[in-house]
Amino acid sequence: MPRSNEFQNLAMRYRKFNTTALIDAAVSAAGNGARSYIVSRWKHVTPATTPCPVQFSREELELHGSELELVEGLGEVLRQLQNDNLIPLGGMVPREDYEQVSHINNHVRETFVNLAESEQQRALYSQIWPYQGRER
Repeated sequence: MPRSNEFQNLAMRYRKFNTTALIDAAVSAAGNGARSYIVSRWKHVTPATTPCPVQFSREELELHGSELELVEGLGEVLRQLQNDNLIPLGGMVPREDYEQVSHINNHVRETFVNLAESEQQRALYSQIWPYQGRER
């Protein structure tokens, strides 16, 4: 398992540094998912006596889980659009197909956003939709 060895080697080399600062640096470099990944792998890369300096509240774990479900759901929608030859992954379409694809995009985006359970979620769903198009 080379990935685990990489983490163990990294942990051994940087043990003398502030682990919270290392985690914060990793999060800055890799994004929000990095913190939960590091916490989940902590016991595999540090001695059992070294407590993880980062803790999550139940609410934070639930929020992370719901955000992950949202991103996975969006990924499924985008793959289905690609598989059905409606919108290619990445959204690049020939000029002559733009109006038709734009109509499909707007319809699917509206359906996706309407799955939200609150106005706050609706705003989030709208913001994460990758094919924003142009406002008319």
